[in-house]
Amino acid sequence: MWLATPPAGLPTSADFVTRTSDPRGGDNGYNTFKRLPNGHGVSFGGFSHDQAGNNAVLDYDPVANVASIVVANTPWAASPNVSGRTFLGNRDNHSTLVVDGKFWVMSGERGVSFTGNYRGILDTSSWHWTYIDDNFSWPQVVGGGITDYENAAYGRIESLDAWYMFGGEKAGNPNDGLIRLERNASGAPYKATEYRDIWGNPSFTGSQKLAYVNQSHWDRGTKLHVYGGMHEDWTATDANGSWLRTPGKTLYEIDVQAPSMTPISINSLPDGARVEGPAVFGYRDPARDLAVISDGKNVNVYSYALGAWFNVPVNTAADPDRQTPSTDGAGRQGFYSPEAGQFIILGGHSHIYGLRLNYGAPPPPSSVSCTLASSNTRLPAHVRAIRRLTRGRDAVARPTRAPPLHRRRVLRLTLWWRATGATRVHLPQSV
Repeated sequence: MWLATPPAGLPTSADFVTRTSDPRGGDNGYNTFKRLPNGHGVSFGGFSHDQAGNNAVLDYDPVANVASIVVANTPWAASPNVSGRTFLGNRDNHSTLVVDGKFWVMSGERGVSFTGNYRGILDTSSWHWTYIDDNFSWPQVVGGGITDYENAAYGRIESLDAWYMFGGEKAGNPNDGLIRLERNASGAPYKATEYRDIWGNPSFTGSQKLAYVNQSHWDRGTKLHVYGGMHEDWTATDANGSWLRTPGKTLYEIDVQAPSMTPISINSLPDGARVEGPAVFGYRDPARDLAVISDGKNVNVYSYALGAWFNVPVNTAADPDRQTPSTDGAGRQGFYSPEAGQFIILGGHSHIYGLRLNYGAPPPPSSVSCTLASSNTRLPAHVRAIRRLTRGRDAVARPTRAPPLHRRRVLRLTLWWRATGATRVHLPQSV
C-alpha cells in the first residue's frame, strides 16, 4: 500500500547535502562504505576492474566531516603471481564486512586472473593489513573456508551478536545463499553456517535470488531485512529461455537463525517515484522504525507501523555523481550515521553527500483526499456528519456551511478509512 500524503511523524522532504571530498580522487563505484564501531565510514577499492588502481583506504568522520587516507596507495606491479604481498590490490564489486573492528575485504573483480592476493583483513585500530589471502583460505573461520559473492548483503545483527552474508552474484548469476557468522568458543574465533544449494533449488525456505543488494539491507530486531536488487525468478523465463530477471521492488525479512525468507511489502509507489532495482541505497532509522530507500534521485520511506510506502519530495537538484546506478552504470555506496542524522553517500568523482530527511510541518495541500466507509458500517459521529453534508455524493465539504460538530472534529477524520463501497470527499486546505 502507498499513501500520497505522509501522516504526522513522517518526513515531509529530503535534501542531499554536499560534504567534503574523498581525497583519493577518481570515480569510485560498485564498492562499499561500511560503518565502523566508532561511527566512522571505511572504504577500499572501487576504482574499476583495474588491478593496478588506487588501493588506498579511506576513513571518514561524518560528525566532523573529515575524510582521511589512513592507508596510502601502494603502486602495483602486475604479475601472473602476486602472492606474498603485504597489502591488498584494487578491485570493485567486492563485498565487505566489519567484524569486531576488523575490515574483511572479499574478492570482487580484478579485470584479469592471477594467483594470490585474493582477499584480506584490515585492522582498523592500527590501519594495517593483518591478513592477505593468497590461497583461498580464511583461518579466522572454523574449517578455514568461507564463500564470498559479489555485491552481496554483508552486515551484522546486533541483538544476536552475529553477522550475515546474503545474496549477491557470481559470474553474472544472482544468488540466494545465506551465511550466518557467529563467535566460536575455541579454536578459530568464528564459525560460519552456510545455506546454499548449488543444484538450482532454493537454498532455504522462501529464498529469493537477488543481485546487487550490497547497499540495501539492515537489521531489525533479530531479523535481516533486504530490499530491491536484481531479482531472478525460480520458474519464469524470458524470451531467450533464461530465468526471468526484473528490478526488485520488494522488502523481505530473513530469519538467519531458522533460515526463511518472507516478503513484507511490495513498493507500489507510481513509476517515476518508486525506487527499485539493483544497487540502490537502503537503511533503517531505528528511532522512527522507518525503512528509507533511495537511488540518489528519489527517496521512498516505508513505515513499519503503518505498513505503507511514501514518496518523500526531494529539494535538491539531480546529480549523476550521487545517482545509483549512475548514468555510466556505477553503483554508489553509503552507510547510515545516527550521530550525523544522515545517510552518508560515497559518490562519484570524489564527492561525499549526506541524505537528510526533514520532519518539519509541510505546506498545507491544495486538496486532501479521504475515503469514508460504506453506510452499513457504524461510523464515528463526525464522519456521519460529513456523510449527511455530502448526501453520499462526491462533493466539497465547506466548513462555513458545516454544522458545529463538523467544524470541531473534521480534522480528526482518519484520512484513509478503508471499507467497501466508500464515498470520496475532498476537504479544501482552508479546513
